[in-house]
Amino acid sequence: MEVSWYVLKVSNHFLERRNMSIKKAKKMGFWAAISMLIGSVVGIGIFFKNGSISRITEQNGATWLAAWIVGGILALGLAISFSEIGTTKMESKTEGIAKWATFVSGERLGNFAQFTYSFFYTGFFTFVLGFFASEATFQGLVMAGWMKSGAIPIWGHAIIGLCITSFLIVVNVTSVKASGIFQQITVVLKFIPLIAAIIIGIGMATSHNYIDDNGKLAGGNGFTHGTFNPLLIVAALPAVLFAYDGFLNVATMQKKVKDGERQIPKILFFGMLIVIIVNSLISLASILHMAPSVDIVMKDVFGDPTVQKTLGVLVYMFIAISAWGVVNGYAAGYWTAIEQGVETNLFFGMKWMKNKFGKFKTTIVYAVSIIVFWALILLIPSIVLNTDSLIDSLSNWPTFFIFGLLALIILIYSIKRKKLHTTEMHPVIFWVASIVAVVGIFGALLFSLFYSTIYIDFIKHPNESSSYGLFARGNGVKNYIGSVMFFVQLIIFLSFPVINKLLKNKFEKNKVEEVLTEDNLKK
Repeated sequence: MEVSWYVLKVSNHFLERRNMSIKKAKKMGFWAAISMLIGSVVGIGIFFKNGSISRITEQNGATWLAAWIVGGILALGLAISFSEIGTTKMESKTEGIAKWATFVSGERLGNFAQFTYSFFYTGFFTFVLGFFASEATFQGLVMAGWMKSGAIPIWGHAIIGLCITSFLIVVNVTSVKASGIFQQITVVLKFIPLIAAIIIGIGMATSHNYIDDNGKLAGGNGFTHGTFNPLLIVAALPAVLFAYDGFLNVATMQKKVKDGERQIPKILFFGMLIVIIVNSLISLASILHMAPSVDIVMKDVFGDPTVQKTLGVLVYMFIAISAWGVVNGYAAGYWTAIEQGVETNLFFGMKWMKNKFGKFKTTIVYAVSIIVFWALILLIPSIVLNTDSLIDSLSNWPTFFIFGLLALIILIYSIKRKKLHTTEMHPVIFWVASIVAVVGIFGALLFSLFYSTIYIDFIKHPNESSSYGLFARGNGVKNYIGSVMFFVQLIIFLSFPVINKLLKNKFEKNKVEEVLTEDNLKK
């Protein structure tokens, strides 16, 4: 009882402080929002997914670099397209993908997009990225020799990751300004190893000193290794697009950015352009040394073991900071998404809970419940298999599915463009960007589904180990397991919004609050 009373007292004190901070809250400026976007995108993707992409492309330099460039072009096509769609002045309780979907197609697609973004996308990644941040944080200790690799089990990283995520959510809830400052600091710090890797990796491209665990010289120039394979470019796109998707978090924060209605489209375009340039240069530096990660770029350049160890520790210290910055960006987007869900009674039971306990407590309950759901889905098989390969693999598909939904929104908007009220850009720029985004993403989705997932992973090579895995890869997981889990995710993606709607229609007496008025829909 005493513990419960103390928790209640702390909760009420926290709530009072939060209400005071909201009244005094200042909005993020243009550069703070750019930092939030870059911080959400640059980091875990280029640091961690580069290894998976190198294995998928069989370390052929041309294929490897082309995968990063093609993925960047698709993401830029999305950003440019939504730079126009995002200029709509339609009033809405939601922002980002939910607002865009409602604007182009109506409430049904808008509800689907809002549910998917809140539950399937940000809820999933808020847990997964916290897990990755924990792995990155302790990898520096492993590199320093202060801890054995694998000393912390999968479930241990999950608990630590949840603590990291919870802390950063609290920061975002109590002060948007503090979150923005934290993001700006992490963005500056994360660019230290990135810039160093670009300059050293490209500038000393002929220096190869890295010895692998088998005692063999593993460094080399990826452009002279293997042959170019365009099929592998498409196969690598799920992992590549994972490294570009964080811009959606900023898109949902229009009301928290100064002059957000006008600035968000510019932030999306310029922010993504910076991200694509950085990722392409980092991938080039990695290819010139056949290095799946930034620390191995350094090891390949410098032959002295002491220097290699020191640089490895420093690199992972900055990678950990970068990972925390990415989690902060997603935490901001996730909390905002759930807040907007409470405003629109998005999830089954929200309306009743909001009336009984208030908006803030309802937001906490649903935010925690969604993270716990994904933790159970991902951790049970990962703990049994004792590998992070499954989490690494499954982290690609929510991004791909959301990109498919974004492409659908662009397609519908393109058809109705003259009937919808936006600030139109030059038609050539819009049509090139939208066609590249729609055709490229739908094509990549179909290829990944039928060729990579069904034919290669499930039919042709079901018992081979997948290319995925980070620090606790072990023997990885069999291809067929990844295929099965892909379809589990696809079923959740398509069915849960429908189930949620059916439950609301059956058990909730009153209709869900309308997000838009008829006048707004006509705009």
